[in-house]
Order: sequence, then structure tokens, then C-alpha cells
Amino acid sequence: MTFREAVNKYRVKLTATLIEARPDGLREDMPVGSTHWRLKITRPAEMVQLRSLGDGTRRATFRPCRRSWTVYWSQGPACAEPRDAAEVLEGLKSDRVLADFDNWARGWEYDTDSRKAERIYKACVKATKQWARFWEGTPLASEDWYPTEAV
Repeated sequence: MTFREAVNKYRVKLTATLIEARPDGLREDMPVGSTHWRLKITRPAEMVQLRSLGDGTRRATFRPCRRSWTVYWSQGPACAEPRDAAEVLEGLKSDRVLADFDNWARGWEYDTDSRKAERIYKACVKATKQWARFWEGTPLASEDWYPTEAV
């Protein structure tokens, strides 16, 4: 299943907004001409509701709800074409961190002594952890769904 097919199949709503600056201050760490995005992802979920039955027992009922996550993502000036929300999510997904800092920095051609690279790496680690928590318990959490090609 392709990425877009998965988004459609599991009724994921995506909204990407091009923004002037990121609230986390990483704009200054990006090259001139980079673009910054706010991405809101909403997915169906089930919510457990516990009701007291009055006799000291509780009943669990499941009801559908939606779960949302807002995250920020930036791309360098080499990729200046407009993007839709699915492409922004694809970029966020491709930035997830699977390596230690040194390997990550070498893979993205950053100097391993760079404080700027370290800040970007930490932002990617944070987004990777949030990504895992957001999709936890869904078919989209599967490792198979992630891209395997290098970015």
C-alpha cells in the first residue's frame, strides 16, 4: 500500500499551512530560503468511556473520536516547489531519527561538531517520538508503512 492509499484508507485528515517561522526557533538554524510548515494530522480513534453503574461497578464503552497532532516541519531551499499536506507529512516521516547523532549528521551532511545540527537532530528525535505515540495501536504504526528509500 502506498503512503497516499494508507492516508485515504484510514481516513487521516491532513492540513498543512506554510508559515513564516517555527515557534521552536529552528528557523534561524535553517539555510536562507527554507520553508516552514505547520501540519495538523487528525485520525480516527476509539475512546474508552467508563460509566459508573451506581452499584459500585463500572462499564467500559467504546465510542469513536478523533485524535489530533500539530507538528512543525521545515525543508531546505533546494526543495522550493509548493507542497500539499500529504507531501509535508511524507517529509516529516522521512525525517524520523533511527540513528545516533553522529550517523544522522553524516547522513544529512552536517558537521558532527555543529550545535545547529544538534538542535535540528533533537527536534527530529522529538518529532519521531511524537510520531510513534500518535500512531500507536493503529495499522499505520507498522514499520512496513515507513519509506525504506534514503532521503
